[in-house]
Amino acid sequence: MKNILLPILIILFSQSIYSQDYNYYFGNLHSHSDYSDGNQERLSAYDTPAESYEAAKEALNLDFLGISGHNHSKARGGYKDSITMTVDRFKQGLDDAKHATVDGEFVALYGLEWGLYSTGHILVYGTDKLINWEEDNNDIKIEKNDHFGLFKAINMNSDCFAYLAHPKKSHFSDIFNMDYSQSHAINFRKIADQAIIGMAIRNGPSHEAIYDYSYETESTYQARYKNLLSDGYHVGVGIDHDNHYTNFGRASKSRLVILAKDLTQKSILEALRSRRFYASDDWNAEVKFEINFNTMGSIVSSAAQPKLFLEVNDEHGDEVSEIKVYYGISGSGDNPTVLKKFEDIDNFLFEADIEKNKEYYFYVEIIQKKEKSDKLEDHIWTSPIWYTWKE
Repeated sequence: MKNILLPILIILFSQSIYSQDYNYYFGNLHSHSDYSDGNQERLSAYDTPAESYEAAKEALNLDFLGISGHNHSKARGGYKDSITMTVDRFKQGLDDAKHATVDGEFVALYGLEWGLYSTGHILVYGTDKLINWEEDNNDIKIEKNDHFGLFKAINMNSDCFAYLAHPKKSHFSDIFNMDYSQSHAINFRKIADQAIIGMAIRNGPSHEAIYDYSYETESTYQARYKNLLSDGYHVGVGIDHDNHYTNFGRASKSRLVILAKDLTQKSILEALRSRRFYASDDWNAEVKFEINFNTMGSIVSSAAQPKLFLEVNDEHGDEVSEIKVYYGISGSGDNPTVLKKFEDIDNFLFEADIEKNKEYYFYVEIIQKKEKSDKLEDHIWTSPIWYTWKE
């Protein structure tokens, strides 16, 4: 890969010279209600998604919640009195989300978590159809582990998208382990890339009953994320809680942060489809990351060299200790590497010298200084910007 560090001009400033006409909304895309295997306290007050959304509205710094029930009827783990996913319950969940949404105050989303834990779970939003492999319990039938069939079905609906949940090393072998020199693999990647908008870089606490915002974790799926980018996928990065208890937004201060015009279902879903989001351990850190006025998630072709801009704002005054700017060439097979590091600053502007007619991607990892009450440092990862300098 060409060395693009020379020349670099770093400009530090106190007021942003770039403008970004988006608001910041903090939430979680991955949680469960009693319609799959959530509400593991077995509380009768939280039998429905509607009741779960009302519980979520009590959490601090939670503008939206996505409930993504398992798509099949065998996910309950042996509860004899369990309510499992059916076509009718999926449609009820969609209706509950519609009525729980209060524009400008709280957005409720309802989707499904498709697949098996042994091979990988995929969140699907933007559809009113239950996608399932069980006879007489589906609107769209896709066989178990048929990711190619799932992605094709998703791509038939322009409102629909996929998001990889907790992608462990043993998951998604057809996505991560393909030989992309083969024509069938190239076709699979094209279909999958059109469907997948992102993945979780952190997940949890999942099955832990924590209600005081105290959950912290060092574990990440960053290696898997780098693999996707090196293979040529255009995917953003998020953080999920994967709640199986009724502790929506209250287990951890980590948040998926969405950049949207306003707090409505339409606007939040549009931002997700556009990959305008980032993963944050901090529940109020606002991050602007742009290249030539194009915000994170953008795929850009331009006759100019890329100028990278970053600004971090935190209303609680949490300071930044380190910023790492990653870059790579899309589809090269080489993992992204660190282009530049900054210490003890919360903004930068510099121009990168790249080769023409190659699609590069850039993203940023931000590390905040540790507070006395924190066990771990807070990390923030932006979704990339893909940039091609055209002739």
